[in-house]
Amino acid sequence: MGSYPILKISLYAPKPLPDGYPKEIKTIGDHIRKKRMDLGLEQKDVAKMVRVNVNTITNWELNYSVPPTRFMPQIIDFLGYYPLDNEAKTIGDRIKNWRIENGIPVKRFQQVIGMDRHTILRLENGEKVASRTLERARAFLR
Repeated sequence: MGSYPILKISLYAPKPLPDGYPKEIKTIGDHIRKKRMDLGLEQKDVAKMVRVNVNTITNWELNYSVPPTRFMPQIIDFLGYYPLDNEAKTIGDRIKNWRIENGIPVKRFQQVIGMDRHTILRLENGEKVASRTLERARAFLR
């Protein structure tokens, strides 16, 4: 009987993603779930950080509901980044990003800027608004 050489072979493959890990990141809930799983945290841990009920985190991660604006500052702190498209192409985009980053709902923001709620929403959606409205928004952003 002859001898056969021993081959040393090493195979490398990426570690499989855990069950429930988002395949695509499309929503704020997907961002939260990905970050939580990357850090090895449980939903209750994130709930404490964001100061919500654990069921709220579950609903966000499963995309059953969307986080209200008032929780965005804590979510941004947890994620370490702004999870929405923040490429501000217009004044309305800049206003919306500022409002969301600071956790201010439209209803409260209308008191801050002195504009009607519907005007704010038209501005944020890129619809036509009066020139004085644009000037007031520009002044606010300065």
